Amino acid sequence: MLHKLWCMSAFVYCCCFGQVLFGQSDSCPEHLDTESTAAPYSVKKDSLGMGHTVYYPEADVAVDCEYPVVAWGNGTGVFGASYYESTLRAWASYGIIVVASHSPIAGSGSSLISGIQNFIDKTKDEEHLFFGKIARKAGVAGHSQGAIGASFATKDEIIGAAVLIGGGGITSVPTVFLTSQFDFMRFTALSGYRGSAVEKGLVVKSGTSHTEIAHSREAFKIGRQWLLCHLAGNISACKALEVLGSSNCPNGVVECYLENRSY
Repeated sequence: MLHKLWCMSAFVYCCCFGQVLFGQSDSCPEHLDTESTAAPYSVKKDSLGMGHTVYYPEADVAVDCEYPVVAWGNGTGVFGASYYESTLRAWASYGIIVVASHSPIAGSGSSLISGIQNFIDKTKDEEHLFFGKIARKAGVAGHSQGAIGASFATKDEIIGAAVLIGGGGITSVPTVFLTSQFDFMRFTALSGYRGSAVEKGLVVKSGTSHTEIAHSREAFKIGRQWLLCHLAGNISACKALEVLGSSNCPNGVVECYLENRSY
């Protein structure tokens, strides 16, 4: 069970192209995201009920941080949360609360939004670990059909960022699309990337099958950096993403792009 951790909420605002982003800067050590910084949190998981599992960071002491909530959608036919657990735990170890839908048909995005709403409702209890500590904007992510569902879910006003792996569509919020040379769903990622008039990144991994992308280093690292940058206002995570817009893509990546940057 989640237990209460008393602390004051941190409110740090970053102005970008006339918009105000909510989150915290690198003054919050638990959210540092640099090449040399080890994951700051141990991770726990609980059943959220109603077909969702939550992976969350476990802090040992009270800290002035806000934590982003991100919903995850599975690929076609994948039931439960265990198949993608390595990626979901990797994100949670950097301060991201991941609400994983169990649905094997996540293409509508409805199970992602319901998971976020269910979790946020529970945090309104003063005895909840994350009472008063949830970031204003949430995120969505998914693999294959789950990525398509996540793209639909970006229409909800609570969503502020998306990570789409091995699939996707046109989105309404800052989105990074992760695909590969051998991804049979690559065309949906490329189509979504080209059609989205938002801040967007594209990562095409060398080799790698459709199923392997969701368990890749790029999913672990670039996915968490994108979420921390856009949902938690993390300066070092935003800076780390600049490589996507350079001529020197990360190792193992054959193409990378970053457009319409807003920070």
